[in-house]
Amino acid sequence: MHLWAVIMSKIILWGKKLHTDTYSYIHYGYWRAAKYLGHDIQWFGDEDDVSSVDFSNSIFITEANACSKMPLRRDCKYFIHCSDKAFVYEWRKKYGNVEVYNFIPESYSYEWVDNLERIDNEIYYHQESKTIISKWATDLLPPEIDECPVQLYDDTLQNSYFIGTLQGNNISKFCEIHKKHGKNLICVGGWTGIHQNSVPDLNQMIDMVRNSYLSFDIREDVHFKLGKYYPCRVFKNISYGKWTGCNMESISDLFGDHITTESNLDIFYDKLLEDYKKCTEEKMRQAMNFVRDYHTYVNRLNGLLVVLK
Repeated sequence: MHLWAVIMSKIILWGKKLHTDTYSYIHYGYWRAAKYLGHDIQWFGDEDDVSSVDFSNSIFITEANACSKMPLRRDCKYFIHCSDKAFVYEWRKKYGNVEVYNFIPESYSYEWVDNLERIDNEIYYHQESKTIISKWATDLLPPEIDECPVQLYDDTLQNSYFIGTLQGNNISKFCEIHKKHGKNLICVGGWTGIHQNSVPDLNQMIDMVRNSYLSFDIREDVHFKLGKYYPCRVFKNISYGKWTGCNMESISDLFGDHITTESNLDIFYDKLLEDYKKCTEEKMRQAMNFVRDYHTYVNRLNGLLVVLK
């Protein structure tokens, strides 16, 4: 770890309090990782009176639409999600003479530059513009993944639960496909669905994934237009011990044979079911170890901190 990360071990999450926004679960992942790593971490927002809080030498992690009242200090570092265009230092000028890093999810909706440094396996850094390209991750910590038992195929289960924001028609089509096979697809949330006014906690979400007939992530047109998008749901479902799949085939470059991918939803259902039936405890544990080693928020937080020099 670089000297700055050692000196500045006080981390401030700003905005998007838990269960107030879909992005709050990203912050919660960073919160749990920071606690696990032994950092001093606090969580504030624009609505809080922070006049008595000592923010000296802090590392702020926030999102561009949630930090209008965030203290701006020259002795602090700021990681602001989607605070600028990719590989450009332009919009961040509004923050004044403070050090702001833009971190954005990996996709192909923007033109990549050549002079990128690859850090922490799955994170890219463009030093000139202070741009960090990252992926989402599971909300479980590495030891929690080790403790999680594998959940093999169970034909007696009737319901598949989709936990995530509803953004298009593909999930409705997949619901109809479930019905044709005598099963139910229930949209739970994240931020929409049957729990939209009483969001399930982490343990409830894990239970629903593990007790689903099938586990999957369904992408919509908005994501296919990005060319490639690595959904947090895939990382999470795997870490919960459940074979999973996604209708975005392009992400198989990362996940390989740890998941099922197929864009045709009818074929996807059959293929996912077949792969799940064949999944052994050893094969599932290999997928879980892949997420444990490379795709937790411990990885993502360390990946942010390592750019501080």
